[in-house]
Amino acid sequence: MLSADHPNAQILNHYYSAMSVALHDPNANLDARDAAFSEIAEKVGQLLAPDFLIHTGGIRLATTGDRAFTMAMGKRRNLLSGGTFRPARPPLIVADDVYAFVRGGFTGEKDGLRFEEESAGAWRFNSDGQATEHWELGKSQAFDDFFIGCDPDFTFSSGRDFWLKDA
Repeated sequence: MLSADHPNAQILNHYYSAMSVALHDPNANLDARDAAFSEIAEKVGQLLAPDFLIHTGGIRLATTGDRAFTMAMGKRRNLLSGGTFRPARPPLIVADDVYAFVRGGFTGEKDGLRFEEESAGAWRFNSDGQATEHWELGKSQAFDDFFIGCDPDFTFSSGRDFWLKDA
């Protein structure tokens, strides 16, 4: 039965909450936010199964990638947003042994560009408690406009190329 008290919900809640706090600290400079992001991303990486797949959000930026892609995409997303893309607050998360569902607000701002959206995500777990798949269910033009706007020199070819630029 889906529950906010299930261990899969609790571990995801811990990571989303940590990201929200670390990247929302008004006293932290970009280096401090990057360090916090890297530490949290490393811990999240330990949750991911070797055969992990992600289905990213957006419309033009939507793509699918493996575990290495996920880590590279996360770093680029953090870099593009100046370390500001984050959950706006701890999200609502329910889970069972196989699935977890996340609902929450996400925000980011850089150089006058602002992103704010209610979104959702789904996670699938294996019997060892490792995440095997994640779907970012935000399919908005605002998501694309924010991140593409953060890299105006990118000549658009595909979501995959965008997220892996400089990787």
